[in-house]
Amino acid sequence: MFSKFERLQPLRIMTKDYARYQLNVIDFEDDGDDEYLDQLIATVGELSEKGTNRLLNRAMVTLEYTYKGKAITLPYGEAQTPTSVQVDGEDVTFVFNDLSEQLSITDATVVTGDTVRVTYVAGYALNGIPTPIVQAAMIMLANFYEHREDLVEVQLSAAPMRSREILASYRIPIKPGVL
Repeated sequence: MFSKFERLQPLRIMTKDYARYQLNVIDFEDDGDDEYLDQLIATVGELSEKGTNRLLNRAMVTLEYTYKGKAITLPYGEAQTPTSVQVDGEDVTFVFNDLSEQLSITDATVVTGDTVRVTYVAGYALNGIPTPIVQAAMIMLANFYEHREDLVEVQLSAAPMRSREILASYRIPIKPGVL
């Protein structure tokens, strides 16, 4: 399986104002801290995506996989009906289940072993990221802001566990699931 994606909007798990509120630093005067906060927001967004295997903001996904004769679950979460399903550059017929995010190829000309290319939009709509994922990101943000240096072993085992547990509850398989 091979996939790539192009974001339709920048990854933004929270606004800078929301992050400032979370950190109780409403009156930022130092541009260095402001730039650092931008970096932290980007970091916790990426870590949240990696922790859930989901795209947290909308992106156009191109997925290539080897056809095995069965339905697959499209990866990255919140998949929309594919805009294109092709084999060797030719469109093929398919059925997509919005609830299960499963794609079934119905074209009789497609055989086991063919390479299928699927193009679709995945990810949450703007401001549609589930609150628990945002909460996990806020926990990480506060932890990174308060501990700008590497954590010692005792600290490392305590703080980030809550955010990892929250993200794990939203985690999906990274490879398309075959039924």
